[in-house]
Amino acid sequence: MSVLQEKNVTNWDKVYENSHESGGWSYLSRLIVRTLKEEIGDLEDLSMIELGCGSGRNSMRLAKMGANVSLLDLSQSVLDKARIHYDAEGVSAKFVQGNIFDIPLDNDTFFVVWNAGVIEHWEGEEQVSVIREMLRISKASGYVVTLNPNKSSLLHDKGKRVLAWIGKYAYTDEINIRTLEQQAIKAGGHLTQPEYSVGFFVLFVGLFAQLKSPSLLGRLFQMIFDVLNSTFTRLDKSRFGATLYKLDKRLSRIFGGYLLVSIMKKST
Repeated sequence: MSVLQEKNVTNWDKVYENSHESGGWSYLSRLIVRTLKEEIGDLEDLSMIELGCGSGRNSMRLAKMGANVSLLDLSQSVLDKARIHYDAEGVSAKFVQGNIFDIPLDNDTFFVVWNAGVIEHWEGEEQVSVIREMLRISKASGYVVTLNPNKSSLLHDKGKRVLAWIGKYAYTDEINIRTLEQQAIKAGGHLTQPEYSVGFFVLFVGLFAQLKSPSLLGRLFQMIFDVLNSTFTRLDKSRFGATLYKLDKRLSRIFGGYLLVSIMKKST
């Protein structure tokens, strides 16, 4: 286990508390799933695995779209909680307990290997190691997709610094990413297209997600977050969802969105 893995890092049990559909980031989740759908296309019967799955709510949406999903996480308790939600919804999935640096699965298994908000918790060669494992278990014709906090977004980068300074940023070991191009090459892969960002609107919703607390002011921020989160979720579900996504991508291109989208394949 590396030094970064041994140090005091983000308290994921706290992050994942009440993080499924009923209390979690439903708009952010829908944005991630929409991005995957835009890039991959028809998901019917596609084999997909989410690494560092957490609550599994993103993969549940993919499963409901027809994908054959697997979920991997280091924490068995997190997987057990995810399984409860899947069983309650009648959604089928495979649950794998394992380390992202040494994934206990065969080569060339999945058409899509992906994660969101995972790789930014390591640096340099550790990122290369993670991507190498992702490429290893992906099919030759398949894709590796990562979505990570975007270093090129000044709004996110500066806002995170302020929130961390006042002790209000949950992801204590997060290191925003400008690009994963060289890491992909070192891992034996390559980017299939220029990286881009999404999640411009998420920056503003997320601000109130970080500021919520049991205090009177914190409860006000919780109310604002709930309103914004539910409003953008309803818009995404509506007939205006595709238009909202296009606007988000355009604003993210200009100002920098929350997430950097990196799409990779094995190099032959």
